[in-house]
Amino acid sequence: MLSVGLIGPLGSAARTDASPSPAPVTKAVAFVFVAPRGWRHVQGTSDGLGSWSGPGDSDYTQNIIVEAKKGFGSLDALLTAEVAYIAGLPDQFGYAPTDTTTCGGHPAKYLSYTYTSSTGLPVTAEVIIAVFGTTGYSARYSKSIEQNADAAAERSLTTLCGRAPSP
Repeated sequence: MLSVGLIGPLGSAARTDASPSPAPVTKAVAFVFVAPRGWRHVQGTSDGLGSWSGPGDSDYTQNIIVEAKKGFGSLDALLTAEVAYIAGLPDQFGYAPTDTTTCGGHPAKYLSYTYTSSTGLPVTAEVIIAVFGTTGYSARYSKSIEQNADAAAERSLTTLCGRAPSP
């Protein structure tokens, strides 16, 4: 089972073939994240926070975790925390941050990295982080290094769309 907490792995250069971010949902409850088709929401809230397991994945070896954490005044502050988290992982490498955007062209950072999980499994993770108001958000796709990447999962990271506090 892969498990990664907020403020975690970042990585290499951003994908250039990713689809544009969708427009934010304008319903009463705006979604923080929209998982790819076929992924199961295994825990979390109905607005897009929590974790998803890949299609047909019974061992949680491929997952997406979306989290929010208050107290970040800037994207640079969130990036500093994320890099510190990644630097503390065993056998980690990668995580060169790249500028990107999420919903509505909101500034974000993309990182990818590889590390050894607590079970000894080599894991590759990709993450997009963004700050909305004073809340840091992350959407992290993790998989065994031996698995092929799921392009829909990678693209879904750009659907991350946090919420600034109401005035």
